[in-house]
Amino acid sequence: MEAEQKGNNLLNTPANLSEIARELLSSETIKRKCKDLGLQYADAQPLIEEYATAVRADELPYMRKSVVEDAMRDEKPIDRFLLPGLYQFILDTKKDLVDAPNFRTLMTLSDLRTPSEWFPQARAMKRKIIMHVGPTNSGKTYSALKCFEKAETGAYAGPLRLLAHDVYEKLNNNGASCNLLTGEERRESDNVYKWSCTVEMTPLNRNLDIAVIDEIQMISDEQRGWAWTNALLGACAKEVHLCGEATAVPLVKRICALMGEEVTVHTYNRLTPLHIEVKGNGSSFSNIQPGDCVVTFSRKNIFAIRKKIEGFATMKAAVIYGSLPPETRAEQAKLFNDPNNNHRILVASDAIGMGLNLNIRRIVFETVSKFNGKRTVPLTVSQIKQIAGRAGRFKTQYPIGTVSTLHNGDMAAVRRALGVENPPPLPSAGIHPSLEQIQSLADELPNETFAGLLDQFEQLSRLDGDFFLCNLHQQKDIANLIQSIELSLSDRYTLVNAPASADEGILSEAFVRFATCVSTGEECNLKDYVTLPHAPAQSSELLKVLEAHHKVILLYLWLSYRFPSIFSDSDTASHLKRVCEDLINSSLDKLHDPRVKQKVDSGKSWGKKQFEKRKTVNINEWPSFLEKKKNKLLHKLEERESMT
Repeated sequence: MEAEQKGNNLLNTPANLSEIARELLSSETIKRKCKDLGLQYADAQPLIEEYATAVRADELPYMRKSVVEDAMRDEKPIDRFLLPGLYQFILDTKKDLVDAPNFRTLMTLSDLRTPSEWFPQARAMKRKIIMHVGPTNSGKTYSALKCFEKAETGAYAGPLRLLAHDVYEKLNNNGASCNLLTGEERRESDNVYKWSCTVEMTPLNRNLDIAVIDEIQMISDEQRGWAWTNALLGACAKEVHLCGEATAVPLVKRICALMGEEVTVHTYNRLTPLHIEVKGNGSSFSNIQPGDCVVTFSRKNIFAIRKKIEGFATMKAAVIYGSLPPETRAEQAKLFNDPNNNHRILVASDAIGMGLNLNIRRIVFETVSKFNGKRTVPLTVSQIKQIAGRAGRFKTQYPIGTVSTLHNGDMAAVRRALGVENPPPLPSAGIHPSLEQIQSLADELPNETFAGLLDQFEQLSRLDGDFFLCNLHQQKDIANLIQSIELSLSDRYTLVNAPASADEGILSEAFVRFATCVSTGEECNLKDYVTLPHAPAQSSELLKVLEAHHKVILLYLWLSYRFPSIFSDSDTASHLKRVCEDLINSSLDKLHDPRVKQKVDSGKSWGKKQFEKRKTVNINEWPSFLEKKKNKLLHKLEERESMT
């Protein structure tokens, strides 16, 4: 909490203001960009200082102080973050100093200040916006879904495939016919006009009676927030129901005011009590009881904790973490929820925060900090509330929830977080460049790479204070990965938004091959890239390989809906997906030793020769293959060190 308060005050003192100005003045990026504008650095220095002063005084609608505070708290490179605002400041105050012929054109093409105008069909409607806000287990989503179920036409948009499947099955089981629409799967029937979908797949071009947008607070997510913004701005529905945290209310009201739409807010209270224990568990797992869920934040810890718990108890522990397939997470949840099953304890990551119905008696935080990709940071108030709120579920065997920690010293942080009644509101909503916008930029910069176009868009984009440009880092990495492959701009745009990664060995190499097939038009057979074993994985490392193969299968299915003539074997892909999920389920049941014998991460990037070799390696031979790869990498590092 103290760290959060410190972050909120980052711009409140002259010392920090001078740090921002000094950061901009010393930045090589800023110097280079000023030179590109034909702006003498001597002229730029006072402009930069004026800009920093205006930011601190919160005088710039396109660079709000609260947004800068969030960026500093998230440790974003402040020079690159402030650059688009600096461009706008120069144009507004000293435009005569700029000597770059196409600069104003580029700024116009990357103008994102009025995203509501991107959806004229929705703007032509008189929509009713209804918010359902409250904590976990308050019934807010249930109320919205009841309206959805009764409507003749509608769409449910959720953050996870798991949620989309759950709503799809519930409605069809209740006799309300519904289609399913996710990136990897489509089940549509004639004369059915309801859709349950992931938020990125929201059918924005359809006129509907009702649209339900779940977890609306994710509109501020750095990676995916744009999808919630598009759904809010573009849903062509008479009624748009938004479900989520109360922190989203002020932002949604501001955005809707820009469109002349009023917002009705329904507030919900938690349906069951949530008790906080007086002290933690004394750093011991011996007190873990049936119905408990131990929460930790690394895959390795999950397996290690499961082994410790099962050493104390006769019961088994189910496991849930982010890299497991959604279907496997649902199966593990089913094992845990079944009172007649011996899996009476759950060890999980924050993947339990949404998308699963779990009968949890007590949440036990193994830690109250999490690695954010750069360093270990304290959990936010929102994260603690979301996870803790999973304990105690209405009309189950555990109607009263309890929250505790493994270590006694962590209880104070949990108690403070749960005591916060009015957490800070969301500052802004994410947006993402469209294909048309990237195409227009490419027309002005014909020699620029696709990653370079995204970079230019980031640097030049002009934004209203209620919106921010989502992080394009992953898309740029993927664009660089396939830059040498001959592709149209449209195909590159599609591929960089695929569920892929540039730094996960098996998935990355398969993605490059898939992109090559798109380039050549050659039909792609999934069996050339995925060979599954006949038996469950016997180690954590081999289980990780199975999880990677599942991602490759999902990527193929995703591509099959975008390039159906190339990725045409969707039936085989669906079959392999089910087989892989069964193997992962069986592996989790058999795998009780958390020790990882192989140190090489399967997420490292490999070259073409290694990938060719990988295709012929039996999955049961992977430990020795990875060991050889590790030794080769260590040898290269030793050679580099000896050279320096």
